[in-house]
Amino acid sequence: MNYIGKYNKIVSNLIKKDFQNLARERIIIKEKNVKYKAHVRYFPWGATLYLSKQLRKFPEKVVKRIIFHELCHLELFKKEGIIKNNFNYLFYIFSSKTRKRIETEANILMIKKGHGREVMAALKDNLRRGLSYPLSIKEIKQYMDRYYK
Repeated sequence: MNYIGKYNKIVSNLIKKDFQNLARERIIIKEKNVKYKAHVRYFPWGATLYLSKQLRKFPEKVVKRIIFHELCHLELFKKEGIIKNNFNYLFYIFSSKTRKRIETEANILMIKKGHGREVMAALKDNLRRGLSYPLSIKEIKQYMDRYYK
């Protein structure tokens, strides 16, 4: 199966629906054995979305949620600019505080875009697997209450 083609289609559909400001961005999708399920790098000439080969085994709904989260990062990176983005990337690697802040910002953007249930589902998936998550259930509900009124 052509997974890159499948992922390109998901990205295109999400951009049309929720990320119109990324419509002119050149986004290259690469499949790799990466530590995390996915991550995105932003450059002035475009972006690269790295997706783990593990995602092949995931349900499409979960894959969409993960890609949506990465597109939220990309939208935030684009707003911040290339210099701040590269500093954040460096600190993301070495600082758990910076990593939590960046992940929280992406999750809040997901909630603002109407995908709070997906954020809650990601939290529950992480809790079930014994992993940490940047937002608590209470915080997610507070953001949902704030942005869904």
